[in-house]
Amino acid sequence: MPAFIKIDKKEDCYGCRVCEQICPHNCISVSEDAEGFKYPAVDENLCTECGICIKHCPKINNTIFEESQLKEPEVFAAKLKNEQVLLKSSSGGMFSAIAELVIEKGGVVFGCALDKDFIAKHICVENKVDLEGLRGSKYVQSDLNSSYLKARDYLMQGRLVFYTGTPCQISGLKAFLGKDCENLITADLICHGTPSQKLFSKYLDWLQNNLGEQLLTYEFRNKDKMGWGLCYKAATRTKTKYSHGDFDPYYSAFLKAKTYRYTCYSCKYATTVREGDFTLADYWGIELCHSKFYSSKGVSLLLINSLKGQVFFEELKGRIDYIPSKLEYAKMKNGNLEHPAKKPYIRDFIYKELDSMDFDTYLERNLKLDSKFRVGIKLIVPIPIKIALKKLLYKIKEGK
Repeated sequence: MPAFIKIDKKEDCYGCRVCEQICPHNCISVSEDAEGFKYPAVDENLCTECGICIKHCPKINNTIFEESQLKEPEVFAAKLKNEQVLLKSSSGGMFSAIAELVIEKGGVVFGCALDKDFIAKHICVENKVDLEGLRGSKYVQSDLNSSYLKARDYLMQGRLVFYTGTPCQISGLKAFLGKDCENLITADLICHGTPSQKLFSKYLDWLQNNLGEQLLTYEFRNKDKMGWGLCYKAATRTKTKYSHGDFDPYYSAFLKAKTYRYTCYSCKYATTVREGDFTLADYWGIELCHSKFYSSKGVSLLLINSLKGQVFFEELKGRIDYIPSKLEYAKMKNGNLEHPAKKPYIRDFIYKELDSMDFDTYLERNLKLDSKFRVGIKLIVPIPIKIALKKLLYKIKEGK
């Protein structure tokens, strides 16, 4: 058995790029497969089989530092008091609450942003203005590039570092560092799974062609028209398109788990034992358990998973409105706290025709939408009626 990373099955790699960044001989590179997902390859002519890449692989090794981990997360519903920033956030603005405090302390923030070509990349920012690009969900796998190396450099300088990402990305950072650092704050997301950048880019080209002008901005989650929910915004110089995700082929396929990286369907991080000091998510279903705290402007689910998270949370309290909640409530509408997404039958075929036909034909064959009538009915029901119906169904389900 070789003493270096060798990917025999797609399910064996999260795409975190730890092996590439940790290799002391620079003999590991990553490249895209036919679906657009990145995987590592080892130049065996340069490799000394030191085994460092295997030792630091989060897929193989446990990366939770149990001495600082809480036995069970503390659960809160929370929303930012700054309404202007809240409305630019996907849910309740908890990322911004933490990030702004870190920057005020002279720290740096790592997170995912879309560049000018709409490529999802992890970047580092040092001022509040640049946090705007990090806000909001990105339903595509981000390129971590050399962000672990950069984070380590800042940590060694004594800077406070806030690193956000999917659980596998946070696990990758911990595996890369090999230890906990007092000046490192991490936040993972309750992740469904990640489609490839290749698919997302082809979709945006198609969307741009339909709009007839160059696409200037794209937001997966926008609150301008529908409030807190799954409405995206795409804008050109003269046109702005808003639509619910259920009406969009790429978005709808994401929501139905059709297009994820293969590892996502067996993800070991889909559990309440979390990697980050914090876990951030939408508090879906809050109207069922904390109806008075519900807001159409968004509410975050916040899990505190570590002693470090507890201490930092004390400094956040002046910036947010919050109430304690329960793990059982958090799991009601966030199933990925308990299990990974189930792989649908179509996943094994959905990327195969991506390069062999025009995108309209590809969409019709692979990403066909559900009935717009059925989806439309769901969208036009007023929110108060939705809440009442959800409460009734919940009581029936629980036998109350």
